[in-house]
Amino acid sequence: MQHDNTFTGEHILHLQREIEEKQQQLVDSDSLLRRKQAELAALRDEVRDLMVGNNAMQAHINMLQGLLEQISEEVISADELTTAMAAEVKAAPKFKRNPMDMVKPQFKGIQLGDIVELILKQNRKPLTTSELSRMIYDTNDKDEFARARNSLSAELRSGASKEPPRWLKRGRSTYVARSQAIAGKVLPSSNSKGGDARAS
Repeated sequence: MQHDNTFTGEHILHLQREIEEKQQQLVDSDSLLRRKQAELAALRDEVRDLMVGNNAMQAHINMLQGLLEQISEEVISADELTTAMAAEVKAAPKFKRNPMDMVKPQFKGIQLGDIVELILKQNRKPLTTSELSRMIYDTNDKDEFARARNSLSAELRSGASKEPPRWLKRGRSTYVARSQAIAGKVLPSSNSKGGDARAS
């Protein structure tokens, strides 16, 4: 009977140790659970913050997209306006300068006939209508030169047909100062083919 009582006492001690171990495991598990719960709460807070930040970011993205669409519409409108204005400018009649607006600065305010007479007197050789045109006018293109030359040609014909003539015609579209022609001080023109000094 003594043996049975000893065995029973050792068994009880073993069970008590097991109970203590289980209690310690339970304490450790409870501590782990509390730590995991704290970590879970922290993760939930982080997720909530991320969601709030994401909502703010999405709102900012939506605002930027709206601005981009508005700018795109404005660019399209500006492009359409530019195209329309270019078409209007192209369709508008071009401003044509009066030949007297084309005369060189040193001849501004002087009558065309006086300009011609001055140039012919300064040059001791016959000058063609084209040569005189280049001396008198500053033109921007062929069209302006042609219109200026036509205006000068009419003035040259008128001056040569007066009585007495302001200048004399020498050959086709070639003119010389009357005073120099009468005095015999005219040098031959490089394209002159001769002829008298009568106005025509």
